[in-house]
Amino acid sequence: MACSGAAELEQLRIRVRNDPATEAVLPHLTRALKRLSGGFTAEIALCEQPLDSLEELGRAELVLLPSQELTVLDPAPYLRCVLPRCLTQDLLLYSEQAGRTLTGLLREQPQRFEPRELFVALASGAQLAVCSESAAALVRQLRPDLEVVVVRCSDALLAGLGEGRFQAVIVSSYVAGSEASVGRVSRALKEPWIGAPGDGAALLVACPDNEFAAPILAALEHRSSRLELDAEMLLGEFFSQRHGGHLRARARCEGHRLQLSAGLFDELGDWGVRSDMVGEATREGCSRLARRSARELSSRRALLLAS
Repeated sequence: MACSGAAELEQLRIRVRNDPATEAVLPHLTRALKRLSGGFTAEIALCEQPLDSLEELGRAELVLLPSQELTVLDPAPYLRCVLPRCLTQDLLLYSEQAGRTLTGLLREQPQRFEPRELFVALASGAQLAVCSESAAALVRQLRPDLEVVVVRCSDALLAGLGEGRFQAVIVSSYVAGSEASVGRVSRALKEPWIGAPGDGAALLVACPDNEFAAPILAALEHRSSRLELDAEMLLGEFFSQRHGGHLRARARCEGHRLQLSAGLFDELGDWGVRSDMVGEATREGCSRLARRSARELSSRRALLLAS
């Protein structure tokens, strides 16, 4: 489900894991979708099976499951089925507290505010922890400018994440003899798992075969201009200390022009404001554009809350 318009939400197949956590989140989900589409018909089905036998997963537009599902020994069947869909902007909802973040993500053309390709574009020289020699070789081929550190998936890795030593980590979906499961690693990262610039480390999950891992690792590549990432990060810095709520931003370079689209939402999705601005595709123009966008969002937020 690419969420490009309300018409796509007229019919929606939702699969929900039969769990108290997901049952608590489901009302938030349906309310947010109705605000976005103006109404839709949902086919909601509870899933009793464990993930390794959940064959119907790939036939649903939207899946809701608790985060502890990822603590299973080998979540590869689930990751292979859902993660590629996620990379094409399908929605994957997760965790017991998804209701607090999903409403903001589903407001006003949510694809405009998704982090670029769902993962953080790492700057040159960034430290990347990898728990697989084969994955490390692939990363070095794609991004020779990164500092790749091969580590054991263990408590030491969790400590490195907590101390901010690594900007991102890649773990295999199954690490034989590992001391830390994928689920434990994920809980060491800042929520949500899908990271945006300034949101902390990003979790990239790579399956053993390189054919599947390549498109995920390619997301580490700077596809366009470094100015795009700088604009998003600068806007995030301007809001980090002064405003609450969830900020989503996406910048795009087009020749000598730099476009910055941003949305600011409260934690429950009860209000949201947006800004679309264009500036010069230069370092100074990037800074000015981020400041202008921050001022416009602040002004619109104040007017909305005062009304």
